[in-house]
Amino acid sequence: MSFAGHTSDMNARIRENEAMRRKRGFFRLDPALMHANKREMLKYRHASPEEFQALKRSLARNKQMQIAKSVFALAIALIIASLIAMQMFHYLTSVNE
Repeated sequence: MSFAGHTSDMNARIRENEAMRRKRGFFRLDPALMHANKREMLKYRHASPEEFQALKRSLARNKQMQIAKSVFALAIALIIASLIAMQMFHYLTSVNE
C-alpha cells in the first residue's frame, strides 16, 4: 500500500480541522473589533454642487490622462516592435545573399 502515508495524513488533517471547529472561541472575533464597525461611527457629509462638479472634472481629467498614457505606451511598444522586425528582416535578407 503505497498510499497509506497519504491516507493517514488526510485523516490527521480532518481530525485537526474538527478539533479547531470544536474549540470554543476559535472563530469568534475580538469584541473590540466587532463594535468598531458600527454605522454610527461613519459620518458622511454631502458635497455641494460646486464640489461635485469639481470632483467630476477631476475624475474626467484623470481618466483622460490615463488613456493618453496608455496610448503613448502602446505607440512606444509598436515602434520598438517594428524596429526589431525591420532589423530581423534586414539581417535575414543579408544572410541569404
